[in-house]
Amino acid sequence: MERHASLLKRLVSQEAPEPVRAAAVRAFAQIKGLEVAKLLLATWKTLPPSARREAADGMLTEKVRTKVFFSAIQDGLVQPWTLNFQHKRRLMENPDPVIRDAARSILRFPEAARAEVLKRYQAVLSAKSDADRGEKVFRDVCAKCHKLNGIGAEVGPDLSTVRSRGKGALLSDILLPNKSIATGYESGLRQSPTNITNDEERI
Repeated sequence: MERHASLLKRLVSQEAPEPVRAAAVRAFAQIKGLEVAKLLLATWKTLPPSARREAADGMLTEKVRTKVFFSAIQDGLVQPWTLNFQHKRRLMENPDPVIRDAARSILRFPEAARAEVLKRYQAVLSAKSDADRGEKVFRDVCAKCHKLNGIGAEVGPDLSTVRSRGKGALLSDILLPNKSIATGYESGLRQSPTNITNDEERI
């Protein structure tokens, strides 16, 4: 794998179709050492969801990488909401007590804060709906992880399956995405909306 490192670096760093970039990250992450970790972190914010998932997997394969990865989370270089359920759990159950305790402090969202988040957005339930604006939000935000009417990605559940859910339940699903994870999507990236504050992104 090392002999292809230069090519993989380019594929990881450059814009490319998501499946290609995810495959490149997966292959690149198999190369041992911190240099790989540094590049994955440097490109983290530009990686599409599936590639981020592969990058996080790679960062958690070695103790030294895990420490660097968690330091990046503590420093705000990697936002907690970009981690999926399994990655958070691996950090919160890490054998290193320093990482484990700190991860539980950072990645767990207090119940009181959950209730406050929902309360803050209750007013939207009585707002007049606007299908055109909703479609734009879906294409700009939701389609990165969800599919609807053949549009979007299959990282999370198809949104056509939640048409019968009430507005209150959907609001909870959006603001607290990790509270209830659909079967089969436990390892998928569960992102909160990009306009939610940093504290709320720790859901």
